[in-house]
Amino acid sequence: MSSRNSAKRFPMGRVRKLSKTLSYWVALETQQNAFLWVRVRNSANAFPMG
Repeated sequence: MSSRNSAKRFPMGRVRKLSKTLSYWVALETQQNAFLWVRVRNSANAFPMG
């Protein structure tokens, strides 16, 4: 079975749902990274280096 043919037959609804889920996870990861970054900055302010 050719992968190109299966890609053509792939339902658009599934692709849209997949991209929606993907963007949701990316947003979640970004939020967590921002939260961690704020925590790191706050701890750096609490304990100044040098």
